[in-house]
Amino acid sequence: LHTPSGYFLRMLLRVLAALASGVALALAFEPVAAPVLIPFAIAGLVLCCRGLPMRRAWIPGYAFGLGFQLVLIFWLRAVGVDAWLTVSIAEAFFFALLGSLTALLTRHRWWPLWTAAACRSAWSRGPGNSNRHSCYSRARRCRVLRPELRHRRTV
Repeated sequence: LHTPSGYFLRMLLRVLAALASGVALALAFEPVAAPVLIPFAIAGLVLCCRGLPMRRAWIPGYAFGLGFQLVLIFWLRAVGVDAWLTVSIAEAFFFALLGSLTALLTRHRWWPLWTAAACRSAWSRGPGNSNRHSCYSRARRCRVLRPELRHRRTV
């Protein structure tokens, strides 16, 4: 698998896995509200970027961001399809940077700690933080694990 076509195939597999992880992360938020998917989706992003050089790790990061933003802010089509695509594509670039940063951090000895800190810090300060539908704290209010929230509508 060290041929150029083998590399292309491995990279395509990483991109598709990152895209699926982004969609899984979007499903953790309203209206599906399955926050149990959050750690698996973040782990998918980290594993897709791990072992890649920084100059290539942005590609799975960007695919993760596209999968996440296109599904998460699907409601923005009410404004217009062009607005939905523009905002999704623009915010996905943030995840491209996060993918490169993840590739850099996974080279260090304590990489799980540093990567988790970077993801948490980026999540709370990134462009998704301005979008109240993608706030991490909203996804943590699990209606399945906390029965008192099952019948409470959160918007």
